[in-house]
Amino acid sequence: MAYPVYEGNGGIADGGDYAVDVPWVDGAVENDIMLVMVGDADNDTFGTPSNWNPIHSDSANAAFSYAAFWHRVTTPEEFIPPTDVTFTSVLDAGSPVAGVMARFSGCITTGTPYEDSDEDVVAKGTVGNIPAMTSGGVDRFAVWMLGVEDNLGISDDATNYAQEFRVTTSLGGDMDFAFFTQQTGSGTVAADSCTIGGSDYNGSVGVVLIPPAGATTHDLAGTIGVVSAFTGDLDLLEMHQLAGTVGITSAFTGDLTMVEAQWALAGAVGIQSVFTGNL
Repeated sequence: MAYPVYEGNGGIADGGDYAVDVPWVDGAVENDIMLVMVGDADNDTFGTPSNWNPIHSDSANAAFSYAAFWHRVTTPEEFIPPTDVTFTSVLDAGSPVAGVMARFSGCITTGTPYEDSDEDVVAKGTVGNIPAMTSGGVDRFAVWMLGVEDNLGISDDATNYAQEFRVTTSLGGDMDFAFFTQQTGSGTVAADSCTIGGSDYNGSVGVVLIPPAGATTHDLAGTIGVVSAFTGDLDLLEMHQLAGTVGITSAFTGDLTMVEAQWALAGAVGIQSVFTGNL
């Protein structure tokens, strides 16, 4: 198994009233995950387009509101690519709206593609924050989407996250988006922050993307008896550590598949052990 991967973005789009046509990301293939963040320069909410799913939103602040959505690519028509995706706000207040879409590969192919998400609601300041999240396993990919109600600059100075891209528009009151990512293992994904080039309203959304299932860690620190037998296919998609002994007549029957794995052998495999299958 491997980490999900950021594949690119479609650039920023803006609109002068209540809707924005967010550009599709080229190169999409089946089961890619699209993440979108949209913003509005007032306290507005966004409708959810067909076949998209909401993640988080905040519409409590009169100066800036945001929403984040996800979509899994499923049909051949989406590989072309299709037309832009329209995100419509509820109010037609004349304030600029803007949005950006990013594409990720290597995620689970059914269900919600992330196992945790959180948001930092809109506040004014010179720091963009992402709350802590929880990863439930290895090879997870944390994504942080930050929106700012002005193109003041978003620095790539987070502690653990790397900035994948930043896009801006100067329409109306301006707007600024940046996506950050981090490869992570199991446990807490620590809270983080970055510097904004001036004091303005901003908010963020984070998700922990899940790779396809199958990763396990196999640790042997004891002894497998002299007549022990393993029959079947042993898929080692993570790390297999042998610090004990496999008996002299132990038999492994099946296929031993190693994919991006580390096999640390600090013990002994007996001289008469039999491996039947593919190693």
